Amino acid sequence: MTPELAEIRDFLAGHPPFDALPADVLTDLVGRLEVTYVRRGTVIRDVGEDNDELFVVRSGAVDVHDQTGSLTGRREVGESFGMSSLMLGGPLRHRFTAIEDSLLLVLPGAVFAELQSHPEFRMHYLEHEAARLHQAVATVHAGSHGGAVLRTRVGDIVGRAAVSIEPQASIRAAAERMREHGLSSILVMRAGELLGILTDRDLRNRVLAQGLDPDQPVTTVMTSDLFTVRADALAFTLMLEMVGRNIHPVPVTDARGAVLGVVTSTDLIRLERNNPVFVVGDVAKRTDLAGLVEASALVPRVVENLVAQDATADDIGRMVTAIGDAIERRLITLLELELGPAPVPYAWLALGSRAREEQGLASDQDNGLILAEAVTGAEAAWFETFATRIRDGLEACGYPRCTGDVMATNPRWRQPVQVWRAYFAEWLHEPVGEAIFLSASVSSGR
Repeated sequence: MTPELAEIRDFLAGHPPFDALPADVLTDLVGRLEVTYVRRGTVIRDVGEDNDELFVVRSGAVDVHDQTGSLTGRREVGESFGMSSLMLGGPLRHRFTAIEDSLLLVLPGAVFAELQSHPEFRMHYLEHEAARLHQAVATVHAGSHGGAVLRTRVGDIVGRAAVSIEPQASIRAAAERMREHGLSSILVMRAGELLGILTDRDLRNRVLAQGLDPDQPVTTVMTSDLFTVRADALAFTLMLEMVGRNIHPVPVTDARGAVLGVVTSTDLIRLERNNPVFVVGDVAKRTDLAGLVEASALVPRVVENLVAQDATADDIGRMVTAIGDAIERRLITLLELELGPAPVPYAWLALGSRAREEQGLASDQDNGLILAEAVTGAEAAWFETFATRIRDGLEACGYPRCTGDVMATNPRWRQPVQVWRAYFAEWLHEPVGEAIFLSASVSSGR
């Protein structure tokens, strides 16, 4: 046996259910596997496809989405996917997407069937299927009570069909139609094609304040560089986009790009108070640290709600991370207003569990600052104060300081871009213990 095959055999022997196979069976199995490499973002198998293979993740990670597009799980190193279609027959009921560059061990269906003769191997996958079906039933039950927060799709909160006007219409005509339908915005469309949007804010800032003739075409004041969202997107994701982009009405489209309607921040806030969407929106309105501390106090209740809805640990981590991101962004905005503009451009890095979207209630801070250029004197003092105030603010909001001091308050993690490049070059070329740890932690930044 070659060293490569021996390594695969040892890998399988360390993960269930292959660890239960007799040594000779496992050795024979290795020669019947294929190893395939997939790049990040690759859809390995999709809903409705026929499948006759079991996949084992050798390295990387794979997300699992159901027929509605909802994330139902993640397969990591040593875990399998594709077994449902092998055991139950019929086309795939899930989509499997690599979220990292991944190596997969591919087991042909015929070989999988042979291994079913080993009781522990067979029982492992039977129990997996039983757990999956139980979770599916629980999800339906939660949804029937209207509490499936994680499954709230943008399309579910589109209150009415799209109201639009032709591009040759006047600003006055657009305003009249908005009044007629009781809308704060109207879409500008031609033959089903979305060209732009006109909002109350546009009328105030671009028409009235500028003394513009309302008989001019609506195209002269509409917003044409539009952000749109798919109806199957999660509501909390849309809220983050709306906060980050400072936009309010967002056109909603179906999978073909046809416009279904418009969703506003008010539509999102109408969701229950313990919804992550509400908390993120609430954070965006806070004007001081005391307000952010008050808003962050809702996080434990949000988590309690999600646990009651049978949310996965992965989903809860993403929700808590989204709220943490919103709090950190708002802190940065408030501090820039108080301290004045930064002396040089910078990028604030979220690291560790926050960057991996795995933040929990007790997760500590991990962050850094990349500066566009080296700074000294008053400029360096500005960034030191900035980092210190963010650290203290996050601590007040319930995010403890990093015990390893991986924070922007540490000068080591508050450096110009050329120093960061040197850090990574050193970690990659001299992978000693600390370097491996730091490259894994810091490269998770986003």
